[in-house]
Amino acid sequence: MVPTSPNDRALGAGARVEVTPRAEALRRLVHVAVGVPAFFLDRSTVGFFVGACVAGAVFNAVFLRYVPLLREVRDVPRGAAGTVLYPAVLAVLLVLFRDHPEVVKVGWIMLAFGDGSVPLFARLGGPSWPTVTGKRVVPSVLGAACAAVVAWTATDWRLALAGAAAAVFADAIPRVDDNVAWPVLGVLGAWGASVA
Repeated sequence: MVPTSPNDRALGAGARVEVTPRAEALRRLVHVAVGVPAFFLDRSTVGFFVGACVAGAVFNAVFLRYVPLLREVRDVPRGAAGTVLYPAVLAVLLVLFRDHPEVVKVGWIMLAFGDGSVPLFARLGGPSWPTVTGKRVVPSVLGAACAAVVAWTATDWRLALAGAAAAVFADAIPRVDDNVAWPVLGVLGAWGASVA
C-alpha cells in the first residue's frame, strides 16, 4: 500500500492505494494513448482540442473515479492530480499558442511519448539528476529521444529535435509535476526553433 499525495486526496483519491503492476501498466498505456490525437492537431482543430481538454480535465476530476477500469489509472500515487493536469496543461498551451499548433503538437507528444516511456528505461540506472532525488538522466534522455522520433513523424524535424532537447530536462525540475514540465518544455523548445 502506498500513500497518495495531498493533491490526490484533495481530488478525491483514497488515503492509501495498492499499486499493482497491472495498474501501472494501464496508467502508462493510457498516458501514451492520449497522445495519439496530437497527430490530428492543426489550425482547424485547435478549438475542438481546447474544448476536449477542458472537458477531459473536468471529467477526470469529477467522474473518473466511477469508471471501473480507469479507476486504477487514477488511484496510483499522483494519479488523480496527473489525470487532471495532463489535459488542463494541454488546454492552456493550446490557448497560449493557438496560432502555432505545430509547437503544441510537439509538447503534447513529449508529454505522451517522452514522459510515458521514461519508466521503460528506469532499470538502466545511470546518474541521478542533481536537483531531483529518484530521477535519472539516462531514462530522461531515452524518453525524450523516443518522443523526438514520434514527433518527427508528425511535424518538422527541427521542431521535434528542439522540443526533445528542451523536454529532456523536465525530470530535472524540482517540485514540478511531469504533466506540466514535459509539455511546457517541449512547447518552448519547439517554439524557439520555429522563430529562430
